[in-house]
Amino acid sequence: IPELVALILGVWRIGAVYQPLFTAFGPKAIEHRLGYSSARLVVTNPANRGKLDEVANPPHIATILGAGEALRQGDIDFRAALAAASPACEPVMRRGEDLFMMMSTSGTTGLPKGVPVPLSALLAFGAYMRDAIGLRPDDIFWNIADPGWAYGLYYAITGPLLLGIATTFNEGAFTAKSTYDVIERLGVTSLAGSPTAFRLLLAEGPDAAARVKGRLRVVSSAGEPLNPE
Repeated sequence: IPELVALILGVWRIGAVYQPLFTAFGPKAIEHRLGYSSARLVVTNPANRGKLDEVANPPHIATILGAGEALRQGDIDFRAALAAASPACEPVMRRGEDLFMMMSTSGTTGLPKGVPVPLSALLAFGAYMRDAIGLRPDDIFWNIADPGWAYGLYYAITGPLLLGIATTFNEGAFTAKSTYDVIERLGVTSLAGSPTAFRLLLAEGPDAAARVKGRLRVVSSAGEPLNPE
């Protein structure tokens, strides 16, 4: 997670375009997205690196290695390259119509299509965080959505950081226990997520949620209708 956020912010600082790739994608889904975006670099980890062996004409590959993990021949060692880079990096100024993200349609009516996102969309992202979520400077904010999809990328990373407010990530698998653990440990006051996630929390019952009762000032969701209850 730390490398992911640093990577995204670094891409934007040099005026480039960031495209997310969900970790559950297979080689063909990755190949299609890298193809229509004309990506120049893909950053991965050893757990997902093997998928790129089945991608035709892949771009340059940078791998984030853990302790004791070996670098594949021809790959860039992400951490070593980062350590060797100069800390001085002047931001590249862009205009509102310039792209800063490349997203994808769902693919329900055929192959996914690219959805270019211009910098002017930041106005809408900021308005959503302020007026829909009601985010305040004193909030401890956590959007539990995966940043491999639009809701997580827009409103777990881009939106809160745009307003200068810290955001929260949990790299582990989603469970009711881990969610309540993070809320309790960090003092989360504003929680965002999909209705599916909230249904899973509700299914654990009120006893599981008792330890965080009254801690959340705001709970928000998007993407699908909430259950009436």
